[in-house]
Amino acid sequence: MRGEVCVSAATLLSLAALLLMIFVHVGQINTSTVPRNIAMARVNVSQYSSALELSFTDPFSSIYTTNASAPLGVQAGLRYFYDFGLYSYCAYLNNSQGTCSNMTVGNQYRPYDAITSDMAANYSRITQALVQGTAFMDSSSLGSATKAAYWMLLLGTVCALLAALTLVFILLQKSRLTFCQWFLEESFFVLLFNDFFCIW
Repeated sequence: MRGEVCVSAATLLSLAALLLMIFVHVGQINTSTVPRNIAMARVNVSQYSSALELSFTDPFSSIYTTNASAPLGVQAGLRYFYDFGLYSYCAYLNNSQGTCSNMTVGNQYRPYDAITSDMAANYSRITQALVQGTAFMDSSSLGSATKAAYWMLLLGTVCALLAALTLVFILLQKSRLTFCQWFLEESFFVLLFNDFFCIW
């Protein structure tokens, strides 16, 4: 009886992890209420113009756009917040007004590229000079690590789904667990936590 309780508890935790991973997959796919509040990373550039003004003693008021629906990556002006999800990134003027990039499987986390592609050429050159040689500017290494993390999260989601389906199968059968069922259940659970700790 103890083995059934342990495996059932592991399966319930797998089901909870599956629900949380579904929310992670939904984050930043559009600007509606739920997806816009779930992001893997947020870059706040709302004070960037103030920092430039203090550094150069020149006004930088035109660095931001006033049109929330302006397309991304066409030098239309910075937004105040950039939220990155698994499939796309969205840029917002405030907490609700913004637009999202095209959805891509395994969207790479490249904040420097996203931000500078919204700036006019003269501002992007200033930004390049300010962050030269930092990890923030190295988009290729950030991008490749996040693409691998995406595939691990996808694998973890599939394993959590299989673990949850195993519980349903066991409850429908109402039979005792065999060693094979227990081994499969624990394998999915271990893979799930391995993916979680690998990401963090």
